[in-house]
Amino acid sequence: EVIKTHTFFSKADVICLTSVDLGLARSGNRNVARSLAIETECNYVFASHYLHFGPQNFAKADIVGLEGVVVLSRLPLSRPRVVALENGKDPMCDTRKRYGSPKALLVDVDFVGVPLTLGCVSFDVLSSPKHRGVQMEHLLSSVRAEPGALPTLIGGAFNTSTYDASSVW
Repeated sequence: EVIKTHTFFSKADVICLTSVDLGLARSGNRNVARSLAIETECNYVFASHYLHFGPQNFAKADIVGLEGVVVLSRLPLSRPRVVALENGKDPMCDTRKRYGSPKALLVDVDFVGVPLTLGCVSFDVLSSPKHRGVQMEHLLSSVRAEPGALPTLIGGAFNTSTYDASSVW
């Protein structure tokens, strides 16, 4: 509802979303990206970070159990690709057991005759600032290495802070 009615979001050509569910009990086992795309009449691309295992402290079980990043756009999206990023912490050593790693989703879009690559990323929140820097360096080098690289705009959850969340200490 917010995306459809908010002064800013309702007019946005592109929206990057992180921690979007596909078949997780916490969001009613829905395909959230698809639902948002239908409701807002947008195109979308979804890239999964993690496959969740086990109970998520909800009354229902997960049907699919995927979590990831999404690019929603009123413009056509082309050439989707994923850049896998290294985990800052083993996702199986958490209270929420997960398999996978953070991902950056890259898609190409034509903004009124100007081709552009859009990126949506969610860096590890449970890591050190140094590790998030390594993730950014890997993402940027992957973008630069693409044949015919376009100007690129990257958004999402950079989870930047000076706090080292790689351990409880």
